[in-house]
Amino acid sequence: MDSRIVRAVKEDGLSSHVKDVFLVCYDQIITRKISNISELMEYLSDLTWHPSLEKVVRKCFRLIRELHWGIFRDLDKEQLPKLWKSLVIPDRRFRDLGDLKRNIQVPNTYCALMDIHAYTEFCQKHRHNFSMLNMLDGIIQKDIKEIAMKNGCLSFRSAGDNILMIGSSAGDLLRACLGIVDCFSRRRVIKSTKLSETRKGKSIVLQDIHVTAGIAGGMNYSSLIVTQDGDVSGSIVNTAARLQGFANFLSPQQSKVMVTSHVYSGFLRENRRTSKDHVHGFGFFACGKVYFKGGGLSVYEVLYTERDLHKTQYQKEYRETLHTMHTGVWKERLIPDVIALVIAVLHAVPIPRLEVLLDDEKKVYTGSTIISLCEHAVDTYRLEKDHRRMNDRLQKLLTIVELVKGFDRLVLIHLRQVVALFDRMTDEFESIQYERVMSNQSGLFSHKERRVLADAGRLAKARHQLIEHGKQNNNIYSAAMLWNKVISDHEKTWEFEIYSGKR
Repeated sequence: MDSRIVRAVKEDGLSSHVKDVFLVCYDQIITRKISNISELMEYLSDLTWHPSLEKVVRKCFRLIRELHWGIFRDLDKEQLPKLWKSLVIPDRRFRDLGDLKRNIQVPNTYCALMDIHAYTEFCQKHRHNFSMLNMLDGIIQKDIKEIAMKNGCLSFRSAGDNILMIGSSAGDLLRACLGIVDCFSRRRVIKSTKLSETRKGKSIVLQDIHVTAGIAGGMNYSSLIVTQDGDVSGSIVNTAARLQGFANFLSPQQSKVMVTSHVYSGFLRENRRTSKDHVHGFGFFACGKVYFKGGGLSVYEVLYTERDLHKTQYQKEYRETLHTMHTGVWKERLIPDVIALVIAVLHAVPIPRLEVLLDDEKKVYTGSTIISLCEHAVDTYRLEKDHRRMNDRLQKLLTIVELVKGFDRLVLIHLRQVVALFDRMTDEFESIQYERVMSNQSGLFSHKERRVLADAGRLAKARHQLIEHGKQNNNIYSAAMLWNKVISDHEKTWEFEIYSGKR
C-alpha cells in the first residue's frame, strides 16, 4: 500500500482515513492489480487490523466479485451455500468472503445448457411490439435467474436464446430446469407444488415457448473448470451442450430435458429421504448409450408431462430391444423384440387415424390396425422362409410408423436401424442364394430349363422367375444354415448406436 496512506493511518488512526484506504483499494481493483481477496488482504497487511477495515474489505469484495467473477458475480454464501462451498476458497478471517476457484477442476458440480425454441421467430414476429420483446427479455434476464437461485443454482444468459446453469446438486439443477420449462408454458405442465411456485403471470400472456436442455456433471474425473475471466469450460459443459442438441433432435417441437447417467444416479442418491412432493411429478426413461464426438455415455430422458410419463409403460420392451441388439441374439429375437417395442409404444400413446399412400393406393390406419399389422409381421417372421417378403413387410411398417404424428423418435431411430439391417442382410442372402443356384444348375433344373437359363441374359424377368423357382424347390443346400451364416457374419460388425453431433 502507498506509504503515505500507511503513515497517515498510523498517525491519525484508521477511522480518520477509511475513505482514503477504500479509494486506493478501489483504484487497485479497477486497474486489475488486485483481482481477488487474497491479493486484497496482502495489500492491506501493512495496516494494523481495525473493525473499520472490515467495512472496506466487504465493499472491495463486492467490487471484486462484480468485476472479476464473470458469470459467478451473483454467487453468495448466504443464498447459495452449497454452490459457494463447491466453487469458493473462503478467506481465513471472513468465511463469507473468498476467492473463486480458477483454472482448477471443481469436482461434483453440475452444468445445464438450455435452448429457448422459437426465440428468433418470436423476436421477428413482435419486432414492432416492444412491450412483448421486453416481457420476454425480462423473463430471461430476471425470472429465470430467480428460478435458478430459488433452487440453489446460478444461471447465465450465454447467448440470445441459450441459458447456462451451474449447480452443486443434481436435484437442484433438475428442478431449476423443470421450473424454467414450466415458466415458459401457458398451462402448468409440472405437477409438483414446489416447482409450480416458479410460475409467473407473464407466462400466460406469451405464446407457448418450448425449451430443450442437457444436464451433465457429478463426476470427480470429468470436472468443471472455471476460467481466469470467470467463465466455465471443461468436458461437462461440452457434454451438456451435446445432450441439449440431442434433446433438440428428438423433440424439435416440444420441451425435453436429457441427463447423463451420473446426473440420474446423483439425483436418486440425493433424494432417498426427501419429501414426496419435492420430487413428485416427473420420472426418467433410460435411453441407453448415445454416442457423441469423443465417445459415448448412458443417457436418461426426464419425463414430466402426462404424455411423457406414459413412456414408462414401454421401458421394459425398450430395454429388451437394446439388450438383444448388443448381445447379438438376432435370429430369434431381434425382429420380434423391435416390433414388440413398436406395439408397446402404440398401446401407451394412442394415435389418431392416419392416411397412408402405399403402392398408389390410399389406406386408413388406426393404432389397432397398425398393431395388427405388427402382430401379423411377427407371426410370419417365425413361420415363413421368404425373407424378401418379410423385408417388404418391415419396409411397409416403417413407412407407416414414420408418418405417425408424435411417435417416439428414439424408438423410431432403432426401428430404422433394424429395418436397414434386415434389408442389407436380405440383399446379401439373396445374392449368395443366386450364386448357389447358378452353381448348382444341374441338380436344380432340367436340361430344357438349363438351356433357357443360359439364354436368359436377354430375358431378365424369366431369369428372375427361374431363380425364385430354384430357391423354392431347393433340396441341395440348407437355406436356414445360410441365413444363420449371414446373421453371424453381421453380429460382430453391426453397431446399434445413437449418434448426435459431429463425428
